[in-house]
Amino acid sequence: MQQAYGNITIKVPDLPENASTEELCNNQELVKELIATVEQWCATIKDTIARENDRKKEGNTAQGETEYWRQRNATFNTLFQQLNLPQVKRILGVLYQNEL
Repeated sequence: MQQAYGNITIKVPDLPENASTEELCNNQELVKELIATVEQWCATIKDTIARENDRKKEGNTAQGETEYWRQRNATFNTLFQQLNLPQVKRILGVLYQNEL
């Protein structure tokens, strides 16, 4: 499943809804896939921060300043919303439990 908002997309794999966290942790192939997914999320976060740090303000006006911060806020809010999806929290829970 892909989640897309604005110009940022993170891949969120579907997990079997009826499987327990313990059952998911026992599937080492799935755990490897989830680790790769989280690594991809980290790269997306890093790229987004770098891109936003390189963003230039358009014009030296109050309106330009406002638009700069509005776009920047929209970008980070989009990423924040995606990373707080229930599916993302479940994936992180599986990986956390797998480490215990």
